[in-house]
Amino acid sequence: MTAYNGQRVGAATVALGISEGAYRLALDYAQEREQFGRPIAEFQGLQWMLADMSIGLAA
Repeated sequence: MTAYNGQRVGAATVALGISEGAYRLALDYAQEREQFGRPIAEFQGLQWMLADMSIGLAA
């Protein structure tokens, strides 16, 4: 049973790393992609989504 507990911690660590990588890619994309002459990262709706992602990672 102790092997399962170690595996759970490892799986959670991998999932967190993948999530953080996805967040960074999304943030970089939002800062580079332009719509209506400005980066989409400046739009409030997208800012809310990125903030929710950040909070989920920090929790």
